[in-house]
Amino acid sequence: MKTRRTFDTLAALTAALGLIVAGCRKPESPVTETPTAEGDPPRAVAVGGASYTISGPYTHENLTCFLVHGRDTTSEEYVTLAEGLESGAVVLTEKGGDVVAQVAEVPAADEPAGDEPAQSQAEIRSSGLRIGDVPQTNAVSQVGSGATVNELLIENTGNQAVYLQAGDVVKGGKQDRTIGQDIVLGPKSGKVPVSAFCVESGRWSTRSGQGLGFLASSYCVNTKGLKLAVMLDADQGKVWEEVAKAQTLLKYSVGEDLADAASPTSLQLTLENDKLTTRVDEYGAALEAIVARHDDAIGYAFAVNGELNSADVYASNALFKKLWPKLLKASSTEAFGRIGGEKAAPGCSVDHVAACLSKTGGKETSKDAGGVTIVSRESKEDVVFETRVGAKPLRWNYLTK
Repeated sequence: MKTRRTFDTLAALTAALGLIVAGCRKPESPVTETPTAEGDPPRAVAVGGASYTISGPYTHENLTCFLVHGRDTTSEEYVTLAEGLESGAVVLTEKGGDVVAQVAEVPAADEPAGDEPAQSQAEIRSSGLRIGDVPQTNAVSQVGSGATVNELLIENTGNQAVYLQAGDVVKGGKQDRTIGQDIVLGPKSGKVPVSAFCVESGRWSTRSGQGLGFLASSYCVNTKGLKLAVMLDADQGKVWEEVAKAQTLLKYSVGEDLADAASPTSLQLTLENDKLTTRVDEYGAALEAIVARHDDAIGYAFAVNGELNSADVYASNALFKKLWPKLLKASSTEAFGRIGGEKAAPGCSVDHVAACLSKTGGKETSKDAGGVTIVSRESKEDVVFETRVGAKPLRWNYLTK
């Protein structure tokens, strides 16, 4: 498996990111909590060989969003994973019936590992949020009866194609999971294996009143670290480690432990916490409507505390609009986890976002899986994933490191 830089090299990464952020300029209009207009002139940009326009910024608290505008490149009407599970057209289950637990010895979200001294919020943030490394030898992926915990079975029983996005969190089974890569399922697909990672390391039994199936997907992974652990590293140990960090960040921002007693390691249950959702919903109330006002919006980029974080561009306005509430919820949760008790400086400009998204360098790899081809390009500063159906792009995802 591919390994990312260790936390010992975090200082170098931070310095590199600082050079990028230094190129940001202050928007011409002041940051507002209820944005109604773009602050910078729209900027044309080439992304994945196509031409788009970027508008913004739209800002609430320490989250700044930019919209990507362009023409639809597909007329396919995809069903999302959340829609498919809700309607019953998508059936997602554990693979294998006689399975033993996959459990990592993950330290509690508010406890450092071993004899390390407790760290303050500022120390944890500045050090890359090292809560204690999860020993990868404890991540058991191959288990009883030939079943693999890092693989689920999915079936599309409906008449429309279904799109699953890497990072979609599914609730249920014997452990909550996140989908490992983008997948497209054709109509009447039959049972198909899908890669997955656990985002809960303790529970190994079905929840009360629920079988081995997964019935909902209301969230996606909520930090850049989790996205990289799933999509770039494909490493279960790193996923558990990033879940613990995400829970710790949110604990500090809310001011109390958010771990659910029913399963303290569950990312899903943490994200469902009422006090957290109240704060996250404030971001949504300020920003969710911006997409509805733009029928040519097909994606977005966002910055947290003035630093560009990531971007997603889709093949159609219809698909982006379906995914937007879920995407915004994840971006808002990440921003709230890093709010630090004070409002940040204005976010980056349209020009800066355009410059980053138009980059084409990096080592390229390609793989065919799940009805799509996934092309990735990785450099020292960032990584791009392009999901293609045939020769047509379906999703273009940019992540800073």
